[in-house]
Amino acid sequence: MSIKRLVVRRISATLAAAAIAGGTLFAPASISVLPQAQAQTCDETHRAVSDGSLTWGVKESFRNYVEGNIARGAITVKDGASRSGGSVVYPASASSITGDSKGVVRFGGTVNFTGHNGVLDLPLSDIAMHIDGSTAELTADYSSRKFEGMNSHEPGPIETGNDVVFASVNLNSAANFKSNSVNLAGTTTLTSSGVNVFGGFYEAGIQLDNTVGTLSLKDECGPAPEDTGG
Repeated sequence: MSIKRLVVRRISATLAAAAIAGGTLFAPASISVLPQAQAQTCDETHRAVSDGSLTWGVKESFRNYVEGNIARGAITVKDGASRSGGSVVYPASASSITGDSKGVVRFGGTVNFTGHNGVLDLPLSDIAMHIDGSTAELTADYSSRKFEGMNSHEPGPIETGNDVVFASVNLNSAANFKSNSVNLAGTTTLTSSGVNVFGGFYEAGIQLDNTVGTLSLKDECGPAPEDTGG
């Protein structure tokens, strides 16, 4: 046996003995064990919306009017909103949960109602639901032209608003933000400030479309963020 082969055999035997007696000297990189990540701990936590959406079509008769033979208009969505049948789906984008049944949930997306060759032009954005138990308010940013009558061919003056309360909501079940989910199903009515959103086209107190949607919730570190508007 050559000296080279003898040296190789002795080194192999030494490594094998060391592995048996005291553990592995070398380990392939593919099976190396990393220290287990430490679980995140928080001195304070708050509840937050992790996923969900609000489905709301505003008012079915209004949609039919916009897309019908009178206004000959269109309903368009952008910024994450989508159409679902006649309604519009707004994805949850932020939340400020300040109590077991109280909080503000904001939704992304914009819907725009147009018709009458531009006389009707109503974009709604920054939809938010301010929840307190089994009641809630829907707010939105808007830019609307005052309704000057069915026979008017000139656009009315533009009115704008931010976080305007334009609908009251009676939820089918009271919100419980301690649970894993919250149901947003409820009935809605137009508020007095919502009359301006529609340019005076409707009177306060009329029934609007029902709300539909579900929110998923989780714990997050830190104090609950304050809602400062969209």
